[in-house]
Amino acid sequence: MTLKLRYKEPDADISSLLQAVLKDSKTDWKKSSDNFRFSSSVAVLGMILRDSPHRGKSSNQWIRSLVEQTLDSDPEGYRRQFLRLVQTAEELTSERR
Repeated sequence: MTLKLRYKEPDADISSLLQAVLKDSKTDWKKSSDNFRFSSSVAVLGMILRDSPHRGKSSNQWIRSLVEQTLDSDPEGYRRQFLRLVQTAEELTSERR
């Protein structure tokens, strides 16, 4: 996959292009870093909240399970706060049904 990103400095008139070729490293999901698993769970919550067709079979329970595996590397407590956000999202979506 090729990732292309354009950005423009605040005072610039012309944007710049950054490109990176990404190759599948075939890393097992369980061997991925805590940061990768946490950021993935944040993205999945966004897809669930938007009812995105790209969310697949993901669920709030899956997100909680994934984040709970990463709590050892949470010195600032952001991941625990995110778990509370997931719980709130669950409560709000169950009220809509």
